[in-house]
Amino acid sequence: MKDKFISLVEYINRVKSSNKELMVYCEAGKNPCIGDFVDAFKEQDLDMELKDFISMTFTAKNLFSTDIISARIIKTSKDFTYRDTNSPSLNYVNRYS
Repeated sequence: MKDKFISLVEYINRVKSSNKELMVYCEAGKNPCIGDFVDAFKEQDLDMELKDFISMTFTAKNLFSTDIISARIIKTSKDFTYRDTNSPSLNYVNRYS
């Protein structure tokens, strides 16, 4: 099972900065870790690494391959409406039918 978190991320490219949502998935019952954020960036074809742990700032490993210079996690909240399709609780069998 996995939990879904929605993060607000400030992307800084060579010209401007913009705020976008990022979907982060992690193990059920746990908060997202640095590796979960790196995996979420990889799903968007961004090869990022952690630059500053305190401000949660990530930088691109290869600045020549992408327009995005850095990304900063502003806030993260859990999506309580998300249900994992591989969850055993969804394979519910009604005993009374």
